[in-house]
Amino acid sequence: TQDLKHVKVLDFLYLKNEKSLASFACYIRDHYCTIDELDDMRRPEGKTRKEFLIERKIPDFPPVKSSDFTEILIADYIEYVHEYFVPRLKYKYKFRNSSPFGTDIIGFKILDKDNINNNDELITCEVKASLTRKKNDTLQKAIDDSSKDFNIRKAETLSALRQRYKDRRDFEKVSLVERFQNRNDRPYKEISGAAAVHSDNTWENEIINNTNCGSHPNRNDLLILVVLGEKLMDLINKLFKILCNET
Repeated sequence: TQDLKHVKVLDFLYLKNEKSLASFACYIRDHYCTIDELDDMRRPEGKTRKEFLIERKIPDFPPVKSSDFTEILIADYIEYVHEYFVPRLKYKYKFRNSSPFGTDIIGFKILDKDNINNNDELITCEVKASLTRKKNDTLQKAIDDSSKDFNIRKAETLSALRQRYKDRRDFEKVSLVERFQNRNDRPYKEISGAAAVHSDNTWENEIINNTNCGSHPNRNDLLILVVLGEKLMDLINKLFKILCNET
């Protein structure tokens, strides 16, 4: 970046065969509702699984589909590569064509579940996408919004997440969230993240070169990511079509 922060640039290489895409689509669908949840929700209206998904649950507005998919993509990277636990509940509670308020992604890493450790970690990450047309400020916007997570949105997101787990009677997760709600009394390490996701044809290296971390309050523990993939909006449209039929 302009101020010499390193950016990790990743290629998203996905399998294009029908079996892999169907499996991928079902994985995305389960973020919104599992089959058991789907059957319970559709029953009062007498709708088929496909009808309920299309009419009530799965977004069809391109910016919302793009936002949901790219957040899930980055959440997977943070969970399965960096080994954080990343909650996914917000997709189950959101209105169909809306983007929820709060931190895009939040994750937890606990070294010993029975004892508080100052080296336990919380990560927050903001995700911006440019999949169909060029935007030169995606990464800068992600970094700027990441600053808001550190100062404001993190606490609100943790509070809402705790309440959702409590409503679901998942008290183990309630305790997990509570561990990170008072840093003064229960210290932990905080990592900030900013990610930009681009299709190949919307990407220019200058997007990184023109980015500045400025006065980010957590710049010494700031993970900056760029993910590039081929025709990602075409992939998203295909997956969202499949997931409404693979039921």
